[in-house]
Amino acid sequence: MADNAVHISKSTITLTEQEYLKPLVQLPRMAEITVGMVKDAIDVFINPNEERAREIALRDKKVDTFYASIFKDLLFLMHEDTEKIEQCMILLFICLRLERVADHTTHICEGAVYVETGEHVDLNQ
Repeated sequence: MADNAVHISKSTITLTEQEYLKPLVQLPRMAEITVGMVKDAIDVFINPNEERAREIALRDKKVDTFYASIFKDLLFLMHEDTEKIEQCMILLFICLRLERVADHTTHICEGAVYVETGEHVDLNQ
């Protein structure tokens, strides 16, 4: 997760020198959900709670939905105007890394379920 955070930070620094092609609406929401998942997953790992771990992991579906929507929007923008490709690719990689962080968070939740129940579960479906 830390490597993904570093790459997101570097990409964000690159983007600070550019005007966005369109207002960012979905990406900040996707990031907000992902950060909330990480915070809550750390808490549930420290204080195992199967029900809460499963609820946190369910949020990954929202992140995946945002990822698919943003990906589609950015592909359309790149197809529409090739001069937008560079910024779109940077945004796509940010989205991909946020999606991966959310996936890793579900693994933390799986560990919490295991600690509490002794059962191996796959919450990243």
